[in-house]
Amino acid sequence: MNHMAYSKEHARDILKEISNGPEKEYFEAIVNETLPQYYFNELQILLLYSDKLPRHILVDISHPDYPFMKCRGTAIIGIGLKLQGLIRDNIVEDQSVVDVVSKYRAHDWSFQKGSKGEYWTSRKEINLINRTLKTVTTHIKDKYGLEHDSDSIRKKFEDRLSEARKPWLVN
Repeated sequence: MNHMAYSKEHARDILKEISNGPEKEYFEAIVNETLPQYYFNELQILLLYSDKLPRHILVDISHPDYPFMKCRGTAIIGIGLKLQGLIRDNIVEDQSVVDVVSKYRAHDWSFQKGSKGEYWTSRKEINLINRTLKTVTTHIKDKYGLEHDSDSIRKKFEDRLSEARKPWLVN
């Protein structure tokens, strides 16, 4: 498998500098030649982000799904970057799937149109996020013969959510 972004040797060197986190998992996947599984798992975690659309309310830590909500601009951008990465790393080469990712990345997202709180992510955009993630996840699963481990994915999602919420939960 050809990894355009990082060679195994370069990834090994980077791992010496990284203590923990998703970026460590990425470089370990390069070294272990499990990058398709890494992306498959990451996209499944993103699918678990909340689809809720708070009615014209800027959400914060008081919302139980915060910050893992598909309606948030940071989530939309993060998903786009993850999708870009799997194309950069040649995990997805099928042109029809690349086109789906390109459509996602080219979308004129509502949150980008004005000041914070002025424009809101729409149900249509949440559907676009889910369709894109499902299309790419299905493609990777089929292409690489991967298995879905929902318990493991759910646990990883819950651990990340708990970790992300820690800074706000300090007494």
